[in-house]
Amino acid sequence: MVFILGLFIVFILLCWIASECMTRSNYKNRNNPVKYSLNKQLKLISDAIDNLDGFQFESFCTYMFQLGNFKAKTTPKTNDGGKDIILKDKDGLIYVECKHYNENNKITVNLIHKLISACTVDGIRRGIFITTSLYTSSSIELVEKCDSVDIQIWYKDDLLNFCTNIDRIELLEWLGYDKDEVLKYCTI
Repeated sequence: MVFILGLFIVFILLCWIASECMTRSNYKNRNNPVKYSLNKQLKLISDAIDNLDGFQFESFCTYMFQLGNFKAKTTPKTNDGGKDIILKDKDGLIYVECKHYNENNKITVNLIHKLISACTVDGIRRGIFITTSLYTSSSIELVEKCDSVDIQIWYKDDLLNFCTNIDRIELLEWLGYDKDEVLKYCTI
């Protein structure tokens, strides 16, 4: 009987120790910026993107690329020649077209043609088309068939993926979030 009571006490003690270890582990993980803050930061960025207008979206993309170590400049707001941003990296120039649309307003072949034409006229071999919307199947086909210019099509998720490799706190500040508030909930 004493032996069984001893085993029972040891079992209860081991359960309690395991519970304490799990609680401390969960507490540490909750404060682990690698595991928890990235998703929170990306959610804040995503929400902010939704609230931008078209010109703000172009500025956002420009700043995001600058944080990603590209030389980036926004073209004039009107008569931009089919490109909103001009990027420069070690391999040369890249033209970027940005469209902040809702999901019902899809990117059509005509819009892709404008970017391809802008690149072709200026001898640029690479382009990126970025949208918060979707692409029509014919616009995707055109991108796949285009041999003269390498066009990448980006969705909002691609923007957020790009943001995983840049200073998100600085980007969130640029978007209007208070740095101290962001740091309370999202540390790098």
